[in-house]
Amino acid sequence: MVCRTSGGAEVDRVSEGDFGLVPVEVKYCSALARRDLSPLRDFTTEHGCRPGVVVDNDTAPRLLEERVLGVPFCWP
Repeated sequence: MVCRTSGGAEVDRVSEGDFGLVPVEVKYCSALARRDLSPLRDFTTEHGCRPGVVVDNDTAPRLLEERVLGVPFCWP
């Protein structure tokens, strides 16, 4: 399910629960440019989400921005 902000930015998936909304982007790359994070940044700001998550091909979890966490596909 693709979700959009009012400005048209889209994220790949949004999970909702007692924890609120968590937008998720899936990227095949291991290094992301700042512009790759703008849909998550916009969505978290517009919807008041605590974290945004990028599932990527990196080697370890990383805090990519203040409210954006990168989690590798193959993280044990």
